[in-house]
Amino acid sequence: MADVYFSPRVDEDTIKKGLEPFIPLFNGRTVIKTHFGEDGNTRYVKAKFIKPIVDLLLKNGCDTSISDANTLYKGRRVKGSEHKQLAIEHGFGDLRIPIVIGDGEDGNEEYRVTIDGKHFHEAWIGEAYKDCETVILVNHFKGHIMAGFGGAIKNAGMGMASRKGKMAMHASVNPTVRQDACTACGACKKVCDHDAIEIDGKASIDPQACVGCAMCISACPTGAIDVPWGASTCEQLMERTAEYATAALQGKKVICINFAIDITKHCDCRPDSEIIADDVGVFFSTDPVAIDNACFEKLKEKIGTDVFKKETNVEGLVMIKHAEEVGLGSVDYSLKNI
Repeated sequence: MADVYFSPRVDEDTIKKGLEPFIPLFNGRTVIKTHFGEDGNTRYVKAKFIKPIVDLLLKNGCDTSISDANTLYKGRRVKGSEHKQLAIEHGFGDLRIPIVIGDGEDGNEEYRVTIDGKHFHEAWIGEAYKDCETVILVNHFKGHIMAGFGGAIKNAGMGMASRKGKMAMHASVNPTVRQDACTACGACKKVCDHDAIEIDGKASIDPQACVGCAMCISACPTGAIDVPWGASTCEQLMERTAEYATAALQGKKVICINFAIDITKHCDCRPDSEIIADDVGVFFSTDPVAIDNACFEKLKEKIGTDVFKKETNVEGLVMIKHAEEVGLGSVDYSLKNI
């Protein structure tokens, strides 16, 4: 059973206090893995909340950088140079530590990890994460159109994978268009970076060209695009992400910090979406499974329902349960107030 530390306050002093139990782990090459926020998104975890983490790491002599890996979809985070520039624009350059794009300029700088999973026996992780001793996962706990919600597990699994790894995780995802709801507005085609969508009276998706990044789903204004729920779609994506998280963190010391604030329906890869729940607070743990479960249960306790399933119709606990099954951590935890 892992310890999870929690405070409803989110400020510099609380963050420093929450990290105190983990200071003995602060040594060697350390990567802060976060999400820099897509262009037009303001809900990502801000640099001001990461600064006290950086201050403690540098004070303890850690060789520290901050990182994210590139995306599959069209946007400013698909190429390493533009991704880094966006990170600077979002304030991460003010931290005065190197900004490193985990899988390089084109998403193909990677290394192979052997795992024993249900779906994978190998995983492809961004090269920048290969030799780090410690990974500090700074996670925005929020909704996700294909995973119900995202936190530490998703930040490690999808977020540390190379382009090849991301495509492997999305391989089972094939969105379809409900023709009766499609207005042929073209919003889906505009966000598709793989020429998988055609508009001819109605939208249609080429399953051979589609990589399953799901950007078309969140872009559609009428809800006409979706992935049928089932073991071959969202459930597989969540299980595959959990296995990739296990691979990405293999052999590393891990510290997780979940910010359950600005809780939105969609992830930070999209421009701002609606807030679907009140702020909960900030959580700290060495266990990615325990911290995500603690966030989920604390939020559900606060508002009385699984707001993510209500908003996305996806059972996000699948990812947590599978992560425990493959040995990433435990769903059981001891919650300690800061």
